[in-house]
Amino acid sequence: GCGPGTYAFHLGMKNPELSLFLLDFPGVLEVTRQIQQEYGIQNEVHYLPLDAAKDSIPGTYDLVLVSNALHMMDECQCRKLISQLYDSVAPDGSLVIQAQFLRDDRMGGRWPVLLDLIQLCITPSGRNHSVGETKEWMRDAGFTDIRHCKMTLLNTNSFLRGYKQV
Repeated sequence: GCGPGTYAFHLGMKNPELSLFLLDFPGVLEVTRQIQQEYGIQNEVHYLPLDAAKDSIPGTYDLVLVSNALHMMDECQCRKLISQLYDSVAPDGSLVIQAQFLRDDRMGGRWPVLLDLIQLCITPSGRNHSVGETKEWMRDAGFTDIRHCKMTLLNTNSFLRGYKQV
């Protein structure tokens, strides 16, 4: 889910030739369209009102970004989504999963553990996931050369990036 679209819009600002395809629930996309106006980007923007966990995703893409979404799903749903996304990634393209990942022992850091507890309270089966288990799901789906990258020293978010090799 693209949520408010801020990551996509910042990518668009730095890469004006980029076509952006933003997928989320229809109600979320209404807000995303309003936020797009604040960025004044010149990119071609397409809105895909879908539920990625249930609907098939049309087309293939050079890069697919999943941002702060997997924690709302259980392991089976995450595996299914990542496998589906493998089909949506173009040959030599990549999948980026951005999140507040738990440590592999599931005991930290502070904000990822808090997010885990929140998901246990507000979702039917969601929970936060670790770097290790998310890498495993990506490998099982077919992604290779998976790397874990920190975003900034002050940001608790990081991302995993894996490639679809031909």
